[in-house]
Amino acid sequence: MAVSTLVAVAVGIAAGVVGGGSLRNLGDVRLRWWLLLPLGIVLERVVTAHGVPAPFAGVVLAQLYLLAFAAANVRVRGMSLVLIGLALNTVAIVANHGMAVRVKAARLANVHVAHTATHHLATAHSRLMVLSDIIPVHRLHVVLSFGDLIVAVAVADVLFGLMRSTRPALAPNVVPVVV
Repeated sequence: MAVSTLVAVAVGIAAGVVGGGSLRNLGDVRLRWWLLLPLGIVLERVVTAHGVPAPFAGVVLAQLYLLAFAAANVRVRGMSLVLIGLALNTVAIVANHGMAVRVKAARLANVHVAHTATHHLATAHSRLMVLSDIIPVHRLHVVLSFGDLIVAVAVADVLFGLMRSTRPALAPNVVPVVV
């Protein structure tokens, strides 16, 4: 899982708690096609290992799993933005046979980019650089794409929304009347 996504999860949970939500509410959530989420995450990590046959196909398949999960749950608050961010990243990955990383951004973030199935340094032949990893975040030592930023904000929003209680909150001294 990317550092930006982990930060988004932490922010979403913190905002959910501050906003009156509870982690218990996450246990009540029924997401459609939920298995595609861990499959997509694990598959992307596995294909970065050396010796995996057809690693680019694995990366694309992982993205498709994540897109299908987000699309199946588009009615969940914030999930449509997750879908948009993932779609932008998928377009950049397919256009460049992996996510292109702007050299200057990598240098500013103090990141070494190894040529893998998922990432590589941008060249003069890289396409759709506006969708690629071009935003350096020095403190986290990462380079993000606009799709990554959208996914991060959306994941925090999804968690915030899911943690909020579905029951209306009562004032502290109000006792519900049962008729």
